[in-house]
Amino acid sequence: MALYRTVSDIGFIVGPILLGWLKDTRGLDFPFFLGAGLLLGAIILFAALAKETTDHDKNQEML
Repeated sequence: MALYRTVSDIGFIVGPILLGWLKDTRGLDFPFFLGAGLLLGAIILFAALAKETTDHDKNQEML
């Protein structure tokens, strides 16, 4: 849990600085497209790697 918090805190410090620099060097649209691409990548990874937590057979028996 401490590692998660540390990475989160680093993101809060580095993120605005990095995105501000990208805005200055690449324009205002680039940081938004970068964020959208990272979010899409995270969604794809989560959908591919996350394990199902419920048992579908057990849920069907309850109905």
